[in-house]
Amino acid sequence: MKSKLFVFFIATLFLIVLVGLASAATTNVTKVTQNDSIICLNESTAIMNEIQSEGYNIIRVNDSLKQAQALYDSQVVLMGKKRNYDFAIVIPYCDAIKKMKEDWITAKDEYSALLQFYNDSITPGMNTESIDVMMNSVKDEITNERYENVKALADKTYAEIISVQSSNTALTIFLSSTATGFKSFFVNNWKWLLTILVLAVVGFLAYRIKILKWMTQRKMNNLELRKSTLKGLIMKTQKDYFQTGKISEGEYNIKTKKFAELVRDIDRQIPLLREELIKLERKSKHQEIVKVKKSEKVDNSDRFFGSVIRRIHLDHSDVKKKSIRRKARKTNRRAKKTVKVKKKIRKIQKKLKVKIKARIKAKKQKRISRKKKI
Repeated sequence: MKSKLFVFFIATLFLIVLVGLASAATTNVTKVTQNDSIICLNESTAIMNEIQSEGYNIIRVNDSLKQAQALYDSQVVLMGKKRNYDFAIVIPYCDAIKKMKEDWITAKDEYSALLQFYNDSITPGMNTESIDVMMNSVKDEITNERYENVKALADKTYAEIISVQSSNTALTIFLSSTATGFKSFFVNNWKWLLTILVLAVVGFLAYRIKILKWMTQRKMNNLELRKSTLKGLIMKTQKDYFQTGKISEGEYNIKTKKFAELVRDIDRQIPLLREELIKLERKSKHQEIVKVKKSEKVDNSDRFFGSVIRRIHLDHSDVKKKSIRRKARKTNRRAKKTVKVKKKIRKIQKKLKVKIKARIKAKKQKRISRKKKI
């Protein structure tokens, strides 16, 4: 019985000694960890001040530092209340801030080197849109404190700069060779080119009104075709809604409203094109009348000089006098024909005036009817 009590006493004493040693060791570790946490908080604050002094953002660093400080304060409170505490939980945040500083230094140096390479590689006339986008993305990563992404983006930007530079060099060589070839071709064939240009200008001026009439008529035909197509779509929409019920009421209202707006827009354009076409027709007919008058003047001058010459030759014989009479009759007949031509021209002009007045009245009536409808 005594031996059992002795063994129990020795075991209890041994446990007390072990617990005392463990508590002493824990106290020493806690003191060291607390000092380390204080040191790491001071170092983190210095890192934040350094980054801020160079004009960079410190949002991430500040958040990590606030969390570390809050954890440190909570452990101090627990230590004051003699509860379980552990300052080691502060250290990972300090390590994260140190890692941010390393990434910041690397990113800063990487961006400065990239910017120098960009300035040395870019030449005037180079298309740098894609490069500028990538440079801005690198800058945004630094601004948003994502320093760990800068290295990969910088490598891609280097590759893009080299690619654009090589393509720009090839393009420059191609343009220089093309310019040289074009210059030699122009020097060797400038006469032909100038002749073709003059003929093209003369042809355009001669047939300008006809070309404009053709273009205007083509626009009108296209608008009429589009209008008929839209009307067909409106009819199809009405059929789908009222007969088959394939579309809903909302879809029907949207489609009909859109198609009606397009038709109204076409109806506004067609009268303007018609007016332009009428003006062109007036110009073309005016040119035709001018040509007829010029031809009449030429014919009259030819007749006058011809009659004078013939009279000089026919003054010495009766035969010549008879021929003069015959020619005088012919000239009278021609004069009568010219009078008839002039009358026809006047009739054409009167008809044109009547048509123009009728079209103007029709347009006014249409406008009045539209206003009444509105």
